Order: sequence, then structure tokens, then C-alpha cells
Amino acid sequence: MAEMEKPVIAKVNGDAVGYAQSIMFGCDLIVAREDAVVADVHLNMQDLLGFDTVPGDGGAALVPMHMFPAKAMEYLLLAKAYTAAELECMGAINYAVPQERLDEVVDDLVQRLGVRAGHDQARCEATDCRPSEHDPRRLVGIRVGELPPPSR
Repeated sequence: MAEMEKPVIAKVNGDAVGYAQSIMFGCDLIVAREDAVVADVHLNMQDLLGFDTVPGDGGAALVPMHMFPAKAMEYLLLAKAYTAAELECMGAINYAVPQERLDEVVDDLVQRLGVRAGHDQARCEATDCRPSEHDPRRLVGIRVGELPPPSR
């Protein structure tokens, strides 16, 4: 989804937990039902599995693209759940709306995007709106096995 030349809109009409929230945060624009719960539960699997797991389905790389780094760390490390309304207040998603307005808001976005020139959207997707490999927000997404050895 990250390499698509056209914007991808997530229309979230229910809770997005685990892999679903990774897909959601992989989208360019996010419109969610205001009472939808969004959570990455990888580091809260102790009761179910007897151990915790590292976010490995993209969430650790995608979440920091949508949240301030400190909030992203809190969200991932504490497996903290947020409602869509809270995420909208944080600026992590575009719109949190009542369920009855979900289709209307998404349709409006699609309509407004449809009148834009396709090549401009593609350029924005490819360069302007995506963090570069040097963007500090990407550091949260580094897997443990990829970390350099500690310097002494």
C-alpha cells in the first residue's frame, strides 16, 4: 500500500486491533467511526500466550508515521488502546465521525481527491508526504535484530 501511486483511504467501521491497526496505519488517510477502538496488542500477550511479542506486522514502522514519537512509544510499549476520537484529537487520524456519517465523509474525500491531477498525487505519495529513510520517526520501527551492537 505504501508504494501505491494513488492515495489509500482507510474506512474503519469497527475496532482495529493487531494486524487490522497495522493495515489502517498503512493508509494515507484514515476515517474511523468515533467509538472504534484501535490498539496494537503485541506487547500485551502475556495472559494469552505466556509471553509478549514484538510488533512485527508493520505497526512499529507505521504507527510513528501517524503519531508523535512519545505517543507512538506509549501506544506500542504499553499496548495502550485509543478510541478513534482520541486519535483524531492527537492528529493521528484524519477524521473520527459517528457511524452514520462514515460513508458520507469517505465519499467526500474520494470526490475531492478525484478532481486532483493524478501525477501530482503520485509525486506527493512518492516524495513529499512520506518520511525518508533518515526521518527520526522511522527509528521506532527498527527491529531488535537490526540494532547495531551497543558502543562501549
